[in-house]
Amino acid sequence: MTKTNNALMTSMAILITTILMTTISTAQFASAQTAEDNTVTGGIQTDIAVPADGTWNLFMFGGPGSSVGPFEFDCTLFGGCWISVADCCLTGDQFEIIVDGTSLGLTSFVPTGGPSCGVLPDPCFASPSMSSGMFLVADGSHSMTIVATLSPFGSGDGWFKIDQHEDPVLKALDEIQRELKEIWDAIQNQVIPLLTNIDRTTTDTNNEITNEEWGLQEIKREVRIIEKVVTSHTDKVSVTVNLDDKLKTGQVMVLLDTTGTGTLSTVHVAASLPCNITGDGKPTAGSGNDAPGVYVVVGVATGTLSNLIWDASTDTGFEGSDNTCVYHASVNAGDVTGGVITDVIIIHPDNHPDADIKKHEKLKGIVTVTGTYN
Repeated sequence: MTKTNNALMTSMAILITTILMTTISTAQFASAQTAEDNTVTGGIQTDIAVPADGTWNLFMFGGPGSSVGPFEFDCTLFGGCWISVADCCLTGDQFEIIVDGTSLGLTSFVPTGGPSCGVLPDPCFASPSMSSGMFLVADGSHSMTIVATLSPFGSGDGWFKIDQHEDPVLKALDEIQRELKEIWDAIQNQVIPLLTNIDRTTTDTNNEITNEEWGLQEIKREVRIIEKVVTSHTDKVSVTVNLDDKLKTGQVMVLLDTTGTGTLSTVHVAASLPCNITGDGKPTAGSGNDAPGVYVVVGVATGTLSNLIWDASTDTGFEGSDNTCVYHASVNAGDVTGGVITDVIIIHPDNHPDADIKKHEKLKGIVTVTGTYN
């Protein structure tokens, strides 16, 4: 009898603790919002501004197809933000992440009946029995909606957080741009007024170019060159492609082509791609372990191409949706064969064993390419 009472008291204590932790987590999230910013309709939260500071946020969803959001956030660093999403409590739910009207993909699929992760975000995100995923977005202001694609219990809770991601290459380019802008401002405020005065005082009665006018022309030419350099460093191009079965084995796809508009000085690629295709097709824990199942190359399509994402060295160790690995790489034009970049191309090779080709015939993945013009 004593053992039965002790077991009953222990079960009640665990239940009360779980309810309190859920209530506290919900209260902490809701307390940061105003009534106007946090409308709740049938348990679904909408129109919420969230900080991109790595803080976990709790959201509630309904049945399949129900949506939560939009959540507004700002990515202020050069490199964008990582969005991390995790199911909570009971297994079997799955979510689609939509940012600025474009789907970034689904969180991982897990069946119902698996062990619960509890109610705290970090254990739920780390648990292989819970649906989760990470998604990279570019810098700027964004609006995110979360759609419950699977909801076997008709409602539930989940967690998401947004972390700033700084890319050192893009940051360095911004610093160069600001320095050139300072030079250009000095030219406009000091040199050009001086040249204007010289131009006013110079006379040429015999239609001959004097030494002063020759010097004026040379300085103006240098000003135009510097202006062109300053302008070139402000021109960037970025594209995000959701592969979603678009690329079969033995095919290639041009992700970015600047032929006719200029050449690129740098290219930065962040992608979630299939990996470990000669194994079980699932990511290996840790960075630098898994080679991609598809390749990303840069250069000139009609000339020479150089490898960018080609082997396990660009594996970040993060796991993307649909059992993909997250890869990250940057390259300067001076480091590629030929020294010119106009194209970024993805290749789905057909040199794998037949069994592996069939396993990866339906290619999943998301690729974001950012380039800076010369």
